[in-house]
Amino acid sequence: VFLVRRTDGSWGYPAFYLMAGASFGLQIGGQISELVLVVMTDRGIEAILSRYATLGADANVAVIAVGAGVEARTGMDLDADMYAFARNQGLFAGLTLEGQVITPQESRNAAYYGSGASERDILAGRRVNMAADPLRAALP
Repeated sequence: VFLVRRTDGSWGYPAFYLMAGASFGLQIGGQISELVLVVMTDRGIEAILSRYATLGADANVAVIAVGAGVEARTGMDLDADMYAFARNQGLFAGLTLEGQVITPQESRNAAYYGSGASERDILAGRRVNMAADPLRAALP
């Protein structure tokens, strides 16, 4: 899911997306169990809203992997459009999300918000579903 933080500090409603590609680029073993992608710039948001965002090409991403009490950073870029926080299991020796493609899940968005619900409408607050309020309230 993708949510946008509003200027008043509240969270908008979630739009459904899929991230896919050849692989997550785990190097020397390991397994991702959770991934949170934090978009920091307007360029990053526009890349996702472009319908087919390719990480590394349309938006820069820095990966921060956390697991078993160990924190590792790969490609840390303080000017990155996005930060990826990955909780992994097993041996960690690097992770890349380069080449991963983020696409909207139109069928899920339509099922949740009604037919014709665009990602821009959802993220702008023009489509709402109160069932998402517990998620929005739980976010810091």
